[in-house]
Amino acid sequence: FAYASKPDEKGAIATDVVDTDHPIRHVTFENGVALHVFPTDFKKSQVMVVGLLGHGGLTAGDAALRMVAGEAYGSTGVAEHDEDELRRLTAGRVVGVGFDVSEDAFTFGGATTAADLQFQFELLSAYLEHPSWRETALERFRKQIPQLFEMMRVQPTGPMTQKFLPALYDGDWRFKMPTLDEINAIGMDRVKAWLEPQLAHAPFSVCVVGDVV
Repeated sequence: FAYASKPDEKGAIATDVVDTDHPIRHVTFENGVALHVFPTDFKKSQVMVVGLLGHGGLTAGDAALRMVAGEAYGSTGVAEHDEDELRRLTAGRVVGVGFDVSEDAFTFGGATTAADLQFQFELLSAYLEHPSWRETALERFRKQIPQLFEMMRVQPTGPMTQKFLPALYDGDWRFKMPTLDEINAIGMDRVKAWLEPQLAHAPFSVCVVGDVV
């Protein structure tokens, strides 16, 4: 794995506090990253890791950009490893990073085990610091879009999503379903231009819940 962590490059800790009411550890690193660890015995060996970056979809200003970015970013591996290579590297491990553009943050999530937790962090770090901007995920998404619009045409939720909600919210772009042309007009260059500054400078926090005792 090209992005394996190096023990001699540990992040410097600015604060390290354990909540007195709950067994939650709050760590702030000198680079501003926040870590919150909540040990539980709910399920042996299972650990949930969620990273929250920046302010999410509210910074897009464009419904099509938000939709395309949510589908395309992180779906083609990382800079040094494409999808196939990552599958080989993670075979036999319980790791993975999903990406979502929510209203108030970009969310990176994954389920892992206590044994694979370090690799999960390494993988998450790779997605943040060394993203792939390959066009393959975008090409796959564009092929699926016509089917999505056809489904919306014949399902009751279609008119609600395409007409009712935009009218209810007075045309607010956050509640607008982009058109097929608007979606196809978004290239990976626009996705990169929007997300790259967020990845480089937006505040980031990580929540870890599970068997980490």
